[in-house]
Amino acid sequence: MEINKVLYFSRVYELKSIRKAAEVIKMSPGSLSKSIKSLEDELGVKLFIPDGRNIIATDEAHKIYEKSQSLLRAYREFNSETDELKLKESTVRVGSWEVFTTYLMGKFCRDEIAHLDLDIEVLEKTPHQLESSILSNEVDIGISYAPVTHPDLKYYKICKMSFAVFGNKSFLFQDFKNWPFAVPIDKVENSITNIQELDNWPAEIERKIKYRFEMLETALEVARDGVGVIHCPKFIIELQNQKLLTKYQLVELPYPSPKQSSTDIYLITRKSYPENKIVKKLAKSLRVNCS
Repeated sequence: MEINKVLYFSRVYELKSIRKAAEVIKMSPGSLSKSIKSLEDELGVKLFIPDGRNIIATDEAHKIYEKSQSLLRAYREFNSETDELKLKESTVRVGSWEVFTTYLMGKFCRDEIAHLDLDIEVLEKTPHQLESSILSNEVDIGISYAPVTHPDLKYYKICKMSFAVFGNKSFLFQDFKNWPFAVPIDKVENSITNIQELDNWPAEIERKIKYRFEMLETALEVARDGVGVIHCPKFIIELQNQKLLTKYQLVELPYPSPKQSSTDIYLITRKSYPENKIVKKLAKSLRVNCS
């Protein structure tokens, strides 16, 4: 039995008229009458009796109408839920912290998303919040270089990201032990990349920490003002320097170790989330801009 036949029957029953129901449904009275006759044949009962120019619902029609309402309510709820699902599918929610949300996602939206019929939400999530936000369906795709494993999550290793020490050129003439570092307040625990500091500073090298900030942009401002240095991904400084006057541009300072710091970048999704075009485009953007 087609659901439309039940919908048409319900409307005729409520309006007590084939003609009025046909106007509402936007079909011809003849087609609507054929649909009602077809439903009568399927059910094996008479639903309406002619009464001059009007129609009268039969006893069987009253019973069927009452029973049909729960079916139609379920049908409408189903349609509503599938419409909501379609809306969610047209919106991709990407979660990460400032390293990527501030310094990558604008470029990603311009180069990869602007021409697509797709909405994107970028949510700020600390490394401690990211995995739980993906598991709770608040975030679809996470970007992280400090991921924590979970059996219900899928991890895509995308590329390696290099870090360096940056500051005003005046620090080139100062001893490393006197450099005043601006560092993140947040720590990293149990990451599969084994980093302990959010700025990926090597644990075996001691440094002078003068400033602690929640926001990377604040640390960058301290560095641009010449009163501190930072350890951060190289791609951020390359992007920053393109927009700054020469006197405010940061320079890469000599690394206090023969081996510079680097770490892997991962995309994280639920295992149930498909490897769609946005996952692939994000991976491409990370490889092009961050490695």
